Order: sequence, then structure tokens, then C-alpha cells
Amino acid sequence: MLRVVQAVAAVVLVGATVWLATLMWTGAMTRSGYRGDLGSFQVNRCLDDETPDGTTHSCTGVFFPEGVVTSTAAVRLDPADEAFADNTRLTVRRVGDQVFVPKTWFVILLLGLVIVVGAALLGFAASLGYAAVTDDDWTFGLGCRWLLVANLCATGLVLVGALVMAVVLAIIP
Repeated sequence: MLRVVQAVAAVVLVGATVWLATLMWTGAMTRSGYRGDLGSFQVNRCLDDETPDGTTHSCTGVFFPEGVVTSTAAVRLDPADEAFADNTRLTVRRVGDQVFVPKTWFVILLLGLVIVVGAALLGFAASLGYAAVTDDDWTFGLGCRWLLVANLCATGLVLVGALVMAVVLAIIP
């Protein structure tokens, strides 16, 4: 009976990992400006907000879908990289009433996070599956060891991938 419980727990954890990774990836693509309607954003006004961590910027303006000369919606860019001058045009992606400026480094960083978190959870699920198949005793410590090994391997792959992307982005403007 214990083997069945371990196998079911492993399958549920794999499913939960896929679901979580999908949610994280969708959020990463949105926040990094690679999901949504492509177009341009014309700044009407930018505001600065002083926080204990420094100044943050937010801008309001209008969105022009790609290939259309008339604006379709009032939108906001929050946070903005800087306080843009009025009437500045930026290439953006719109999701709802928010626009995002594409940032390659941000999508690489978040993709790495998705991979590392997914690998950790899959490593833990693999320990449960291994114990169920081999009828070995499973302990939380065993699960953590599998999690750490999977996480270290994924972190290494993410670092190599990030370095390759940095080199590619430095070579190709």
C-alpha cells in the first residue's frame, strides 16, 4: 500500500510542477514584454515615486497596435525604466491596460528560475517514484538529496545557457 501512495504522490507532484511551471512561464513572458499585443506606447505623462529603495517611475499614455495609426486604449507602463519625456514612443506589448517593454535579460532570468524550481520539484517527485518502484524506504532526507542534485544540475545548465545568451546578445546587436 505504501508503494501505491508513493507512486500517487509522485504523479501528483509532477502534475503540480507542470502546472506551476506553466503559471510561472506565462507570468515571466508577460512581465518581460514577450506576451501580449505588439504595438507602440506614446507617453503622455510620467510620475516619480520616492520609496526607501529609491525612485520608481510609472507612465501613462496611449497604445497603438502594430500597423494602426490611431490609438486604441489608454494604458500604463508601471514600472518604467526611466521618466520618459512626453510624446516618447516605445515598442511594447499590451496585456489588458498595462504595457511592457521587452527585456531579453529579464526573460532569461525568469526562465532560469522556472527551470530551477521545476527541477527541484521534479527531483523530489523522482525520489518518491524511485522508492515506489524499488520498494526502498523513502525518507524526507532522501527526497531532499534528490531535490538538491536535480537543482544543482539545473542551475549549472541555466548558468551555461545564460552565459551563451549573453555572448550571443553581445555579438548580435
